[in-house]
Amino acid sequence: MAQRIISGKYSPLPSTYSPQLNQLIGMMLQRDPAARPTIHQILKVPIIEKRITRFLQADLFKEEFAHTLLHNQNVFDEFRKIQNKQKEDVTKAAERARKIEEHKRELEEKERQ
Repeated sequence: MAQRIISGKYSPLPSTYSPQLNQLIGMMLQRDPAARPTIHQILKVPIIEKRITRFLQADLFKEEFAHTLLHNQNVFDEFRKIQNKQKEDVTKAAERARKIEEHKRELEEKERQ
């Protein structure tokens, strides 16, 4: 495998895998090590963020990564940022849905008049 990476010749993932995963693997298998993503960049890739938050609840995440401090950056901070962003997104979506419903009711009320 190392020789394939060095030569830049390796088979792509089967089509059963998402294009995003295929892209991530391609980034990770760059010939030039300096061009490869850092662990922090990998953790921020949307498909990775979704998997982390879907499969690891906060307490499990903490237990799983309790020993980990990567490149002087605490992975707990990264996880909290991801969770906070998701909460903000849910709140914004709920607010948008509420405004749409309110607008529908206003239009229905105007039609009745």
